Amino acid sequence: MLYADKPDKFTLKFHFDGNLDVHRKTYVGGSIKYVDMCDVDEMSYLEIGNMYTECGGTGYVTEVWYKLPNAEFESGMCPLSSDAHVLELCNSLPPNRVMYVYVHSEILLTQDYLPSQQYDLSFIDDPLNNAYDKEVIDQLLHL
Repeated sequence: MLYADKPDKFTLKFHFDGNLDVHRKTYVGGSIKYVDMCDVDEMSYLEIGNMYTECGGTGYVTEVWYKLPNAEFESGMCPLSSDAHVLELCNSLPPNRVMYVYVHSEILLTQDYLPSQQYDLSFIDDPLNNAYDKEVIDQLLHL
């Protein structure tokens, strides 16, 4: 066993850049990475976030969950959103010292994700002061 002589060490199996369904029944898609030699005494919520980034995770993290060992996926999912939750995770380590972590993130729309084509919106002045523009905008909104 990898951690037989290291009771303060464990592995996190990160599932990230996939989708965790609303009812916590499945995690679909994404990537899986293992982070070995995690230290119980140095683990924190901030460290979990750093690991996510180092694993290649992208997007803004909206939810993080871990699964209790020997529990069904739906009933064994626990939130991981604070140092107190990280402590609970560390206190729940199974004999094989591997914990499953599920990260749900969303892509932020930045200039890198926007289409390269630029649109000329100069015809829109101030719709409150320009009756023609207000009429055009109203027509567009009611299409």
